[in-house]
Amino acid sequence: RDKGLEANKIYWYRVSALDWLGNESSGAKIATIPAISTFTYSNDVPKTPVVQDINSVASPECGVLVRWQPAFNANKHQGFLVFRSLSQKGDYRQVSAIVRQNKFLDQTAIKGNTYWYQVQAIDHENKLSQPSAAVQYKY
Repeated sequence: RDKGLEANKIYWYRVSALDWLGNESSGAKIATIPAISTFTYSNDVPKTPVVQDINSVASPECGVLVRWQPAFNANKHQGFLVFRSLSQKGDYRQVSAIVRQNKFLDQTAIKGNTYWYQVQAIDHENKLSQPSAAVQYKY
């Protein structure tokens, strides 16, 4: 175990083996052993949702109806998470549990306010997509 390592910094290691007589694998050719990174990255995340513009959405119920694409697909998605802010560049707070469809009725919205919504997809491995572009809704 290495001590004194910096967080978020990539370190590379080469490992060789010693037998019981002290013979080292690859010996002087240590540089030929492939280096293995301590950092692994996967960009295999769900597709970023696209929130519909408010002009195409009307809600007969109390609250703000937020819709997005793609549609929920049980084979691909665990669901979607909806976030809300009072300003486009503000702090977004989660306002939904995992949604297993492609719409969410925000009944905590207060009439007369303007909100910005973002949606993220979550897959079965708990990987989140990038947040959608923020879309403004007036209630």
